Amino acid sequence: MNTVRVISVEGYKAVRSRIWLASLLIGTMSPLLFALAYTLRRANLILNGNYTWAGFEQNSAFFFSVFLACAMVGGLAGLALTDESRFNTLKSVLTSGITRSEYLFGKLLFVALWVIAEVAVLVLTVFIVGAALGLNGGDMTTYWPALLTETVCLLALAPIFFMVAIRTNNFFAVAGMGVAFSFVTLLLNLFGTGRPYMGYFPGSTGTAYMLIYSNQWGKQYNDPLAWAITLAVYTVAAIIATWVAMQRRDVQ
Repeated sequence: MNTVRVISVEGYKAVRSRIWLASLLIGTMSPLLFALAYTLRRANLILNGNYTWAGFEQNSAFFFSVFLACAMVGGLAGLALTDESRFNTLKSVLTSGITRSEYLFGKLLFVALWVIAEVAVLVLTVFIVGAALGLNGGDMTTYWPALLTETVCLLALAPIFFMVAIRTNNFFAVAGMGVAFSFVTLLLNLFGTGRPYMGYFPGSTGTAYMLIYSNQWGKQYNDPLAWAITLAVYTVAAIIATWVAMQRRDVQ
């Protein structure tokens, strides 16, 4: 019950925070960017049969996955876990009947819900902008499983960033790690020699799955079961390490 209380408090603070509310704009960035690109190249895209919903959705989701997703989760984790430290309120929270485990998992679940909200904003923006552009039809059957898998991979990433946040107690360290993850994902995708390892790096697992769903990846790289197991191991290890660090944390 106290975990729900932590989530409620975090939600109340978030809707009153300009930083948290502004973070929702991250989901609008890639659709708006590609809206500009599609507008400028409209005639050429129509001529080549590429002015479609499928292409617009895939491009927006892929850009979000590579450039924005990891940085976003890292920033959210940093905001959530360093909040009490910035205002010296952690001790009062933990002496109000909330255990350390309830505090930690309440924070983690709240960040997970916010990540889902970010993806929902992405989807909503894609459909609004796509309708405004008057896109043609296209096969969208790969879009939903790709986006769902990306969301699950992002949720699995959150404990990894939480582990860094609770050990460093520094927002910029966690946010910087998120940016670094995005940069590594970009490098692995750009260079062919790095692609076989994309699915095993936690920051690019979702991108690897997305490439499979959109048929943009050579079959020789596909090992989705091993990727899922690897990411699960990272996540479970991070949860355990974060929980241990939280139990040992000095809040005096």
